[in-house]
Amino acid sequence: EAVVSTQSTWKQWYQRRVHGKQWYQRRVHGVGLPDKDAPFEGVNHKMLEDQMHKRMALTASNIGGPKEIEEMLQKCAEAGVGAMTSTFPMSQATKAVRDAIDGKARFRYVLTQDLVPTAENSKQWYQRRVHGKQWYQRRVHGGPPDPKIPEKYWYQRYRYFSKFDEGIQMDVEGWYSVTPEAIAAEIAERCKCKVILDAMCGCGGNSIAFAKVCEKVIAIDISKERLEMARNNARIYGVEDKIEFIHGDFFKLAGELTADVVFLAPPWGGINYGMGKFDLRQIGLGDTGNDGVTILRVAQKISDKIAYFLPRNADQVQISSLTGTRVEVSKNFLFNKFKSCTAYFGGLART
Repeated sequence: EAVVSTQSTWKQWYQRRVHGKQWYQRRVHGVGLPDKDAPFEGVNHKMLEDQMHKRMALTASNIGGPKEIEEMLQKCAEAGVGAMTSTFPMSQATKAVRDAIDGKARFRYVLTQDLVPTAENSKQWYQRRVHGKQWYQRRVHGGPPDPKIPEKYWYQRYRYFSKFDEGIQMDVEGWYSVTPEAIAAEIAERCKCKVILDAMCGCGGNSIAFAKVCEKVIAIDISKERLEMARNNARIYGVEDKIEFIHGDFFKLAGELTADVVFLAPPWGGINYGMGKFDLRQIGLGDTGNDGVTILRVAQKISDKIAYFLPRNADQVQISSLTGTRVEVSKNFLFNKFKSCTAYFGGLART
């Protein structure tokens, strides 16, 4: 065996590199030994004892310039002398660092990656490695497949769809528009009825939740591609047959629609909606000229029972003044964190 030492004293070199069971009946030649202390100062008796009991041959030499170093490395290469390492998984990196600081590292430590998910077990990886307090505010390798998808949304994908790994589809807008599955389920329970209209269904998160408790769901979206994603996602959850998917503009179709409850979840204006107090007139709905106030007016012509999904910073005074009917603003929490709010109008309001 060959030992390349970087210790500053003979005593340190001997204690860390030689004094161990792994050298039993081995011939050890230390290269580049420290020269600050006398060779046997403080360790001579222990060294001789180890050599006798372990049948170990210990030789050493100081090396000079680049030529001697090159010759030594060449001989190591010819003899197949490899680096002696201790391997740690990346999840135990903290322990490896502590061992090195405490002087417990006898050889070079090599960290192996065990935190990258695979397509076959990404859900299991998430549950075991990420879904826990120990990862709070940590960065874990394994990012979104599309750079346009914000990482903070990608890491929450199982909160949006628990069956994400089974083929769930979302476009970029869907990532920051979809309602987390647990919140969608709570809203669905409040809106339980025979027929519910999801005016802007997006990728189908709320429509799927409604289909689990309502007899029929009418899901509308102006994007044909997004509507097909919603259909695909509903199929994964086994509720496709309970949803009628309609491609079109809600404002143009509203006069022909009937439903017991209307659910509104228009886009909030991208990822920067959280700046300041949110005004419903900030909601821009394409080229229709309509906003978050007019969509509520249109929905009232279909039913007085309306659930309106809004950001947590929505102006509650404005919400309360929008209609002449009762209104209840309910806060939506996820893992004890205030995420959004839902305004219930008419017969859905409890107060």
